[in-house]
Amino acid sequence: SGRPPKRKLALFVGYVGSRYNGLQLSSGEGVNGVVTVEGVLRDALLSVEGGGLSEDNAEDFLRKVNWRRSSRTDKGVHSLCTVLSFKCELWPEAAALADAYQGALNDAVGASDKCAELAALAQASGDGTGGGDANGSGDGPSEGGSSVTVSESDIAEASAALSAAQVVVDAAAEALSEQLAEELNTHLPDDVRVFGGMKTAKSFDARLGC
Repeated sequence: SGRPPKRKLALFVGYVGSRYNGLQLSSGEGVNGVVTVEGVLRDALLSVEGGGLSEDNAEDFLRKVNWRRSSRTDKGVHSLCTVLSFKCELWPEAAALADAYQGALNDAVGASDKCAELAALAQASGDGTGGGDANGSGDGPSEGGSSVTVSESDIAEASAALSAAQVVVDAAAEALSEQLAEELNTHLPDDVRVFGGMKTAKSFDARLGC
């Protein structure tokens, strides 16, 4: 049925670094006891059924999935929270939640645009309420024999729609974050934890953006 959908993610990760040779994947990974945090994260992603990291990308995965880190630690050093960004193949549950989040985000953007449009019309009318009542009566300015009016109820309705859309976005984002953490943590040792994650813009880079 084809490859799983690939999406740019940011993961929020913390770890106790006592037994690790730092965060960064080592060329000597697995040799003479060398273990890194990125090494166990790679193995966890490989273990996810129906997604995560494909075997094709396991070799040289840092480059192939555009892996970026907000910071790095040396041998034995801990991290309360490190942000990692990369292109992840989403397993079915995560893919459905990512799509729901994107749909909710699109709706919120539409609601925001509507608010901005009404605010601009109200400002153009000269009195902040469209120059008339909801039926278009009043003394609002007119050019070319026509005038667009905006009532306070129009603005209130659009604002309420935006607030409702934002609630849906937040809920969808939280559901995706919980799914990412739940799935990945089942494949990770107890001293490395994924606290959550989010879908990001394709251009997001944890090194530059955090």
